[in-house]
Formats: sequence, C-alpha cells, structure tokens
Amino acid sequence: MPSSVERLLRPERTAMLDTFRVLSHCPLTPRDNVADIGCGPGYFTLPLAKFVINGKVIALDTSDEMLEALSLIHISEPTRPLYISYAVFCLK
Repeated sequence: MPSSVERLLRPERTAMLDTFRVLSHCPLTPRDNVADIGCGPGYFTLPLAKFVINGKVIALDTSDEMLEALSLIHISEPTRPLYISYAVFCLK
C-alpha cells in the first residue's frame, strides 16, 4: 500500500488534476502572497511558487510527514524561497 505522500504525488493524479490548469482559474498575480493550507507534499505549492515570483507562498500542514516531503522536493527542485510551517488547529 502506497504512503500518503506517494498517493498524493502519483502520476495518475497528475493526469487527472493539472495544477496549472486549476491555478489558471484563480485570480492570482505574480505579486500576491498565498497560503496553501493543507499543502501536503506541495502538489499545488511548488507550481504556486513558480508563478508568484514577487510575492510569498506559505505552506501550512498539520502533518510532519507532508512537510518533510515538501521540504525534500523543494530542495531537489528549488524554485524560490518557500515558507514552510507546521500548523495546529483547535476546533471547538
């Protein structure tokens, strides 16, 4: 059984869910600051970082596994500075 990271980054998902096509429907400019909440291993985070060249991309997730995967992918495919943070949410 594949890990959560492997499932989120599998080629079949890429074929069905084109990140650039999805992001083209978002009203973003290269100067925007964007928070990817629940970023996982960076499926949308890294394409965002390539587009938002004069802004910031903040990657938030509650899973250490996902943030570690994102960090490793970002190191191997550097785009630009990325702000990666662990987030804990308390819901009442």
